[in-house]
Amino acid sequence: MTHHEDAASPGGSARPPQLDKSVWTEGDFDEMGWHDATVHAFAVEPQDQDPGRLLVDLDYIVEWVPPGGDRDVFGFWVAPATLVFDHAWDLMIDVDLHAASLELQLNALTRTADQPFGRSTWTLEGHNFAVKVTSAGFRQYVRARPVWSTDQQLDRRRRGGISFSEEGFS
Repeated sequence: MTHHEDAASPGGSARPPQLDKSVWTEGDFDEMGWHDATVHAFAVEPQDQDPGRLLVDLDYIVEWVPPGGDRDVFGFWVAPATLVFDHAWDLMIDVDLHAASLELQLNALTRTADQPFGRSTWTLEGHNFAVKVTSAGFRQYVRARPVWSTDQQLDRRRRGGISFSEEGFS
């Protein structure tokens, strides 16, 4: 995630962020941020010789653009992404959406590196939910180039629906 202090307002002059890659891993963790990313779906995929995989379909905020020019609110460069935890186990999900909409937004993705064999506990901390999983790491596939949005999420049409595709944009 980047923060662009001098980005121009949209309407033809906003500069899309230049991503140097479309697949990110735990090695990039310190450069990334998931605050206010919208989760659209989770998938649990059992494996024959492995505990399984956790896949997360989300809208990743690539860049927050502060107010400026003719805008008095933040804008966002957002891209649909698939977050994948391979060789995952110890999955715990806590969701409390009682009297709330079925919208899931993340506060953060955190890592606790205290597991055997170099594994970590990854926690997707959200508003009214938490998902914990043990895994060596992750891959995040940014499936399309970021698009400008005045919201922190994309509608179904702009993001191409629900997807767990493991292909980054080219």
